[in-house]
Amino acid sequence: MATPNIVPRADSEGGLGTASKYWASAYIDLIYVGAGKVGRDADNLIDFSTDNNITFRINNNNELTLDSGQLYPVTNNGLALGAAGYGFSDLYLANGAVIKFDNGNVTLTHSSNTLTLADSDVLALGTSSDLQLFHESGNSFIQNFIGDLTIRNFNDDADIIFQSDDGSGGIETYFFLDGDNGVVNFPDDKRLTFGTDRDLFLYHQGLEGILKNYTGQLTFSQEANDGDMVFKSDDGSGGTTEYFRVDGGITKTVFVRDTKHEDSKKALFGDQDDLQIYHDSNHSYIAQSGTGDLYIQQSVDDRDIYFQSDNGAGGVANYFYLDGSSALHDGSATTALYTNWPDNSYISLGGSHDLQLVHTGVNSVIQSLVGKLQITSHSDDIEFIQFGNDKDINFSSDDGSGGTTTYFKLDGGLGYTVAKKQFLLDDNVQLSVGTSEHGINMIHDGSNSTMSNAIGNLTIINYQNDGDIIFKSDNGTGSEAEYFRLDGSDVKTIFSKPIEVGVDDTGHDVKFFGATSGASWKYGGTGGDGVLLTHPTGTTGLEIYTISGGLATVPQLKIGRSTEQYWGVQCVDLDANIIHRQDETSEAMRTNFQQWDSNTSDTTGSWNFQHGNGSGGSLVNAVTITQAGNITAQGTITATSYKAGSATILQGDADVILGSSGGTGTISLTTHSSVPFKIENDDSISMSPAKIVMTNLPTSDPTNAGQLWNDSGTLKISAG
Repeated sequence: MATPNIVPRADSEGGLGTASKYWASAYIDLIYVGAGKVGRDADNLIDFSTDNNITFRINNNNELTLDSGQLYPVTNNGLALGAAGYGFSDLYLANGAVIKFDNGNVTLTHSSNTLTLADSDVLALGTSSDLQLFHESGNSFIQNFIGDLTIRNFNDDADIIFQSDDGSGGIETYFFLDGDNGVVNFPDDKRLTFGTDRDLFLYHQGLEGILKNYTGQLTFSQEANDGDMVFKSDDGSGGTTEYFRVDGGITKTVFVRDTKHEDSKKALFGDQDDLQIYHDSNHSYIAQSGTGDLYIQQSVDDRDIYFQSDNGAGGVANYFYLDGSSALHDGSATTALYTNWPDNSYISLGGSHDLQLVHTGVNSVIQSLVGKLQITSHSDDIEFIQFGNDKDINFSSDDGSGGTTTYFKLDGGLGYTVAKKQFLLDDNVQLSVGTSEHGINMIHDGSNSTMSNAIGNLTIINYQNDGDIIFKSDNGTGSEAEYFRLDGSDVKTIFSKPIEVGVDDTGHDVKFFGATSGASWKYGGTGGDGVLLTHPTGTTGLEIYTISGGLATVPQLKIGRSTEQYWGVQCVDLDANIIHRQDETSEAMRTNFQQWDSNTSDTTGSWNFQHGNGSGGSLVNAVTITQAGNITAQGTITATSYKAGSATILQGDADVILGSSGGTGTISLTTHSSVPFKIENDDSISMSPAKIVMTNLPTSDPTNAGQLWNDSGTLKISAG
């Protein structure tokens, strides 16, 4: 039997439990509420009061409504689906379902496996809608506003492929990110273009890759600090290698492979193509055609610059090099730099190698094959320096027979300049020795030769043992003769020709010094001196000898005015003569012996004629003549006329006194046939005791007053 229903007496009356008394549980298959509500309390319930409408109330607020076609919140934007930590596992929507946001502001529609956002609806990702995907006006957009935009494919070896219309109604791949090979791949003929008008093209076509620029400059720029631009190509062995790079680290373009310029194609440098390097199919050129100098520079320490060319045997050789390894610098402005020509590498000048400079491996040679060899300087000195120890600098020229010979050399071994040929200086060209022109000078003025010295002494030395210094000149007959020599073997000066000192009226004093200090012989041309002979310590003042017997007939010493007027001294064997010569016939000769000093009151002086007494060289007076005119003789006085003229031996108030007390003496008067013997004025002859011997007296009256004559043995005086 069925269980009867429990119903209230009237609609909406009664209840199960109270506000404070609850049933513990109820097991009911179906509950019909009618127009009422089901809930925990009045604030939290399900409201069925509206037909075909169920409202959910939470915390006294109606939050969610379910009607026959939809489930929606009571207020717009008033309720969330799920909560933090309380999400739905799945959401199932029917085919063709539409999700509308903000009353259709954005619509997401499902259709045939497609979710569609309406045009201009944006799918935005990120807190601030940073990434956006949308379509509008026939175009689709992916936009990123913050951070990077990354497209990833995590599938192994899979690609990201970019395709578009192929221009023929289909589509094709324009490029793809090749995950299998790790590259971005642009198929053949798919071009990367840049610029508003597709000005720059980059693509591969068939067998070649092409980069084209149609507008403006094409610039490659590497912005990474110290980064490079590296250019590589096939290495000829199936691989690739670097050919050159733009090295940002060292700021240089580095070539690691050869570069090739076709004939007449130039490598140009400078704003105005100033430097050019090229080959014109025949020759190679380094040409500086613009501004400034042309420098070839090696900056590596101790390294060189080599200049090489054909060696004449099919190879190449160093012709010369800039020797940086030998360069020296002492820390100042002085630098020693070397340009080195190897042995037998010639420096040649002239169209036919006319001037040549070479080192043969043994010697250094400067040779001129055509014309003159001229070395000139327009600003400073010219120096020739030989640094080889004991080595020479040789100056050679044509020998007149088709060869060469040394003319002079700077002998580094001897330290001399050695002349091999004579020096010839033109007229009026002076040869000077010394630090200035005031040293020793030699010159020929076209007529005469002169050697002069202006500073210090002039010394001529011959170091040859027993060698002489010989002075020669013209002998008056067209050849030369020796005039005098400094005889090194006999240690004397030998004069072979007469000597004249000074020129008439213009000469100067001549003084000769002896071997003893203070001894001298002076001929005074000025100051009143005649010949002054000074010998303070020796016993002999002046010695004159005639060695040759052939000179025995002439005086050894002549003093006078000329060869016809002189005093002479002659010594021949046992005879010694004092000669007074005067080749004058118009006047009488006078021979005077004078004695005087500055003390005019002294009259006691005398002249003494002495001879040896035969006892050890002692001297005794033979004749004494006092200043008073007295003559004292110990023998015979003989007066003989030497030449025509007169010989006066007594003059003034003088007496002739012969002998002495107890002695005898003789006055022997012998006259020339034409010369009279006279006793003039008040002169007297006193003999005590003595005799007068007179010979050659006239035998007739000469009619010359005062002259003696022999009248048949009787001495008479002519009255005139």
